[in-house]
Amino acid sequence: MRANIGQSSSLLYLCPHIQIKRARDRDRRAIWRLHLEIKSPHARRINIDEYFVAIAAGKVVGCAAIRRVRGGGYLYGRAVRGEWRQRGIGTALIVRRLEWLRARGAKVAVGLVMFWNVSVFRKLGFQTIPRAELPMQYLKLGDFRNERNCHCATLLKELQKEG
Repeated sequence: MRANIGQSSSLLYLCPHIQIKRARDRDRRAIWRLHLEIKSPHARRINIDEYFVAIAAGKVVGCAAIRRVRGGGYLYGRAVRGEWRQRGIGTALIVRRLEWLRARGAKVAVGLVMFWNVSVFRKLGFQTIPRAELPMQYLKLGDFRNERNCHCATLLKELQKEG
């Protein structure tokens, strides 16, 4: 079953009726509510140009963002509505952002990940890396300096063109 996610080759095995697309300004309120629902600090400031949304039945059920960094990107802001979890939406949001980065010639993707999400990222090829070993352009980002993220795992994936 292929999901309708635009140009992506990602599969949503459990939820084939989900569409993943770039967010638009009209999605801002739904993204904000999602972040509030999961008590995410990302609700404070939403840069809509960095977001992707997962749409089901015409409603935003998930979101995730990517901040471009020289040579790569920082994955952040992933959230899925409670009743839509465990259906592959969060994973599809990761995969879609990786595809987006690859299409733009990025070499690396980095994420700060809570322990309960580490296995999802590892299944997609991310590896744990000491934060101090990250390129400086990542360490300059606020999330990497914020004390609330001190217990997050730092994960990195090398990106190569497929095919």
